[in-house]
Amino acid sequence: LLDYARLGSQPLETSRVSMHAVLRDALQLISAQIEDTGAEVVVREPLPGVEGDRRLLTQVVMNLISNGIK
Repeated sequence: LLDYARLGSQPLETSRVSMHAVLRDALQLISAQIEDTGAEVVVREPLPGVEGDRRLLTQVVMNLISNGIK
């Protein structure tokens, strides 16, 4: 949440965002945690496009996956 709060202090840059790309980025950023724990992340396609800030969405997805692994 602290990382999310830090991002929240920056101006939002909203645009149409591919959630597939957000998920791909998030998985890449926490790939070491996934490998270390032997977790399996299953993605059900297709993922929708959304309107939002890509940085914040990536951080939220990373946090959700990380919390699920814990």
